Amino acid sequence: MPMGNGRCCAKARDRWISSNGMHPFYFQTWTKQDRQRFRAVTELAQRAFERFGEYREFIGQLMLYDGFRTEMLLDSLRCSENDEDNLAGFILVGIVPSRDGDEKTFKGNILAIALNENYRYKGLGGLLLK
Repeated sequence: MPMGNGRCCAKARDRWISSNGMHPFYFQTWTKQDRQRFRAVTELAQRAFERFGEYREFIGQLMLYDGFRTEMLLDSLRCSENDEDNLAGFILVGIVPSRDGDEKTFKGNILAIALNENYRYKGLGGLLLK
């Protein structure tokens, strides 16, 4: 696994990806126990959507609902003692079972998607959508 600042940030459950010849990134699902990343995601949301008003609290409330899922795109080379430092972006989706009766089929709606400024225009938004 790639290393950053002498240690690897990723956990065994993380999903590794790379983009357009860039160094590897990985996805991690946000959990309610991860307070540092909660702050990082809500701060990124506020910066990304500030022209539309207050989004920090709104996105934070959505993240806490059951049935909503926040996937974080993390930079493998920006590991540090502060886990907030490697958040490249996130996507927040609402997931509901399909009405066709198939218990394995779900539908989702993208509620928010954002990248930190230094990660924009590098093809990473497409990775968040996959």
